[in-house]
Amino acid sequence: MNKKILALAISSCFLAGCSDDGSSQSTANTEMLEVKAIDGYLRNALVWLDINQNGVFDEEEPSIKSGEGGVALLDVSGVDNYQDYPVIVSAIKGETIDEDAPDTTINYDFVLSAPAGETNITPFTTIVKIEMDTTGKTKEESISEVSEMLGVPQDKVMSDYSEIPEVANKARNLVATGVIPETVEEANEIAETENYLAQNTEVMEIAEVIKDLEPDEVIITDGTEYKAIEDSDDDDRDNDGFLDDNDAFPSDSSEWLDSDEDGIGDNADAFPTNPYEAIDTDGDGVGDNADAFPEDPSETLDTDGDSVGDNADAFPEDPTEALDTDGDSVGDNADIFPEDPTEALDTDGDSVGDNADAFPEDPSETHDTDGDQVGDNADAFPLDPYETVDSDSDGEGDNTDIDDDNDTISDATDNCPFLPNAQQKDYDSDGIGDACDSETLATFGTARFDSDKWL
Repeated sequence: MNKKILALAISSCFLAGCSDDGSSQSTANTEMLEVKAIDGYLRNALVWLDINQNGVFDEEEPSIKSGEGGVALLDVSGVDNYQDYPVIVSAIKGETIDEDAPDTTINYDFVLSAPAGETNITPFTTIVKIEMDTTGKTKEESISEVSEMLGVPQDKVMSDYSEIPEVANKARNLVATGVIPETVEEANEIAETENYLAQNTEVMEIAEVIKDLEPDEVIITDGTEYKAIEDSDDDDRDNDGFLDDNDAFPSDSSEWLDSDEDGIGDNADAFPTNPYEAIDTDGDGVGDNADAFPEDPSETLDTDGDSVGDNADAFPEDPTEALDTDGDSVGDNADIFPEDPTEALDTDGDSVGDNADAFPEDPSETHDTDGDQVGDNADAFPLDPYETVDSDSDGEGDNTDIDDDNDTISDATDNCPFLPNAQQKDYDSDGIGDACDSETLATFGTARFDSDKWL
């Protein structure tokens, strides 16, 4: 829970100049909204009309510091339907004074609010607004819920209760136990939490104690449970050895210091000097806020944002890869053979890795057994590095075959050595048979070879 927070209430009315006969007169067309902070009255608290309803003070919104008796006048001139916007009050550590202790400034920050249109803002109205924001209930329904939950008469929930000791004491203890938000950021976070009050077991535990609280009792905790005890005058209500004025948690006997001022006592704070961290769920020495894996003690960072911790991520700076099953430094997503450390690519898509594929860009070939640069599938003699073609299909490679066209005429004397059964006529007597001489094409029209190779 957060630090002790004083109770606060705001009452408001429209002010205008009045004539001697009691009739209302406008004074320079100025409209003023009176607000008041209660439980002792708070002086020097920041009060503003939350026109854009973002829960944060913006410079253009009407604002003022509260004065004596907690009174503050907001200039709402020119603000149409100002009653449709909530008023928020921020009590400031070291600046705001609780008039119950007029010479002392409060030593903690806190924020109170109320539903739009309400003229009193107290711890009770703050709880009512939380109930409305987080459940969708109407104001009337929420008032009834808060009345029942805290044991406060319905007609006092939205009122100035400062003269009713029993109600005032419940409000004082409500904020002392830290139920009221400390900052506007916390208030906004609470407002976005569905069914916040009913789902928060600690709040409901405190509410049960407050419900039956007597005017002369205070609530304390030992860090595990809350209980009511008779108030004393020893200025150390939780009996932890630290006077309330010097105790950051005067109702909690298990806490008294908050070195980093993050609202969590040093004893419960895993990082008591770091205001940005308090919890280390997995005990890895890195706070949950900075830990990308707060429940995994083996991981803290996720540099590439792929939801795999850097320690387990084989490629911590590559969001497209995390695993390298075969350890070949190529991620499984890009590795065609993720379980084979000798292969990663298959350029021609023939299911044989480029390293083992003698023809990595030819999907029809993968092996060259005889190393003659002709793939086994196309090589008529895959085990003979000196032969690749058998033109006449006689089982003898063209390189050693003396009759390549198998026409019983030796290549040495055959005018057309690669054309079987070709006539040996040589019209132009150039040593090349007419059937394969391109020079005789016009005459014979059947030439299939030129002088030194197939056409």
